[in-house]
Amino acid sequence: KVSLEATLLACDAGGLNCSTLLQRSWTYDPWNVGAVATWTERQLVLGSLSTTIASGREIRLIVDVTHDTLWIALSGDRPSSLLLSR
Repeated sequence: KVSLEATLLACDAGGLNCSTLLQRSWTYDPWNVGAVATWTERQLVLGSLSTTIASGREIRLIVDVTHDTLWIALSGDRPSSLLLSR
C-alpha cells in the first residue's frame, strides 16, 4: 500500500516564500499494476489551473510518500517526467 501527496508550488528563487498552486493525494493498494513484482507505471494527474507565474519565480513539485518505501525511476529506459502545458 502506498499513499502519495503531490504539491505544485510557485516559489521565489531558492525555494523561499512558496505558494501552493495545486495539491492532490492518492492511495494505491497494491501499488504495482497487476500485482507484478517489478517496475510499474503510474500517471499522477494533479489537475488544472489557470494562473500567471511572475518572472523570477520557480515552479517546484514535492511528492511525499507514506506507508512504504517507493522507488521512482528517473532515467534510462524508465524515465519520469513532469508535463506542464499551456
